[in-house]
Amino acid sequence: MDGQRSISKVWMIVVAFLAIFGINSIRRPLVEPSSSGCKTKEGKHIQQKNEGNPPELLLSVPFYVYEEWSWLDSYWIKQNGNNETVEHWNTKASEDGHPYYFKHGDDFWFLRNAMKHPMRTTNMSEAKLFFVPTLLNQFDWSLRKGKRNICVNNKVCKYDLIQRTQQYLSASEAFRLYPERHVIVRSYFAPRWKDWDLRKQPPEKLPELRESYRSFFLEMVPKMQAIVFEGKDFVEEATHQVPALGRHILPTYYVGSPCLNSPSNNKTLDIAMIATMKGKYDGRNNLCNWLKENPNVKSFCGGGNRCPALANAKFGFHVSGDTFGSQRLMDVLVSGTVPIFSHLDQYTLQGDWIDWDQLSYYIPLHNDATAYSEDKVTKFSMTENAVQELFSKRLQRVLDDEEGYRKRYKAVIDHLEFFDMRTIYPFDTYMYLFQAELFPETRHSQSRWSALILPPPLFSNSL
Repeated sequence: MDGQRSISKVWMIVVAFLAIFGINSIRRPLVEPSSSGCKTKEGKHIQQKNEGNPPELLLSVPFYVYEEWSWLDSYWIKQNGNNETVEHWNTKASEDGHPYYFKHGDDFWFLRNAMKHPMRTTNMSEAKLFFVPTLLNQFDWSLRKGKRNICVNNKVCKYDLIQRTQQYLSASEAFRLYPERHVIVRSYFAPRWKDWDLRKQPPEKLPELRESYRSFFLEMVPKMQAIVFEGKDFVEEATHQVPALGRHILPTYYVGSPCLNSPSNNKTLDIAMIATMKGKYDGRNNLCNWLKENPNVKSFCGGGNRCPALANAKFGFHVSGDTFGSQRLMDVLVSGTVPIFSHLDQYTLQGDWIDWDQLSYYIPLHNDATAYSEDKVTKFSMTENAVQELFSKRLQRVLDDEEGYRKRYKAVIDHLEFFDMRTIYPFDTYMYLFQAELFPETRHSQSRWSALILPPPLFSNSL
C-alpha cells in the first residue's frame, strides 16, 4: 500500500510539472540560453545588464533569422518599368515631406529590426526561437493590386518566392523539430492562400507550384507563431481545423506615421481627426459635424494632410473605417497625441497586453450601453440613436480633465518608441510575448514600459 502511495505521489509531481512547463518545454531545445546572453557574428556574447532595473529589451533567449533566404533586399518590378526597392516603398514620405509609411508594412520593419537585435544569433544550433524572414504583407499587397511583382535576388519573383521559402523550410532541421518555435508575420487584411492565385502560371509549372503553395500556407504556417491582422487567423478559415497545440496568434499594430514636428509642445488644437471621409463612414462624418457645431472646441476634422495638425492637437480621435481598427490610432500615438477611442471593440483588436487606461480616453459615437443608454451597441459606430448632446458633455469632461490629460500625455511620450515600428521595441515586445508563452520560466517581472502588461512570472522572486 505504501508503495502504491509513493507511485501516486510521483505521478502527481510529474503531472504538476507538465502543467507548469508544458510538453514543449521538456523537449530538448537546440540550445539552452546562455547566462551571459547570445553570440554575435564575431562570436562574442552580448549581455543585457539588469541590476535591479527593468531590462532595456525584453527578449532574452537567442533567436535565429534564416538570413540566407531573407526577403529584406527585395524590390518591386512595376508595369511602367520603374523598379523600386521594398525598403524605399516602406520608408518614403508623402508630398508634404512628412513620413507616410505603408500601414501594413510591419513585416518589413520586424524583419529589419530582427537583423539588428542583440539576441539574434547566427548559429542555428544556439537558437530557441526562429524568425521566418518573408515579407508576406508585401506579397499579398502586390497580388491584390496586381500592378507590380515582388522579387528577391534579381531572379526569384512572385509565386516562386513561396515555393523557394517552402523548400528552404522543408530542408531545415530546426523547422522539422520545432515548427512551433518559428515566428512569421502574416498581417495583411486580405491574405492570399488559395491556389487559384496560380491559375495564370505556365501549365508545366502548375503542379509543383500548387503543391508548394498548399504545403507552405496550409501545413507550415499553421504550425508557427503568427502576427496577424486584428487578431484574425486565416488558418482556421483555410484549413477548417483548430490551430496546432502551442500555437499563438497576436494582433499587430498598424505602422504609424509620425509628423515631422512631433512630439509638439505647441498644442494649438483640442481635437484632430484626419482620415478618409466616405459616405458609409457615419462615425467619422458625425464626429466632424458635431465638432464643427461646437464653438468651444478647437478642432481639425476631415480629409486632407495629417500634419502638422495631428501633432498640434491635444487629442486625436480613433474612429472606425472599414473595420474597427484603423491606422489612425498609431498615427496619433507616434505623433505625441493622446488618443480617444470611440468604440469598445477597438480595444480588443489591439491585444490584451497594453493598459490603455494609462494612454487614452473613451468617448463613444453611438449608443454604448455602458455610457449612454440600454440600446444595443451597433457596428461601425452607426448614427442610429446617436446622442449628440451626451457626446458633447462627455467630450467637455475630457477637455476639463487637465490632470488626467497631463498623466496620459506623459505616458504617450514615454511610449513613443514602444509603438514606433521604426524602432527595435515593437519587434522585441512581440518576440518576448511568444517567448513568455513557449518558455514561461524565462518571464520577466518588470519592464521599462508602464503600460505593458507582462505575463506573470511562474515563480515569485521572494521564494
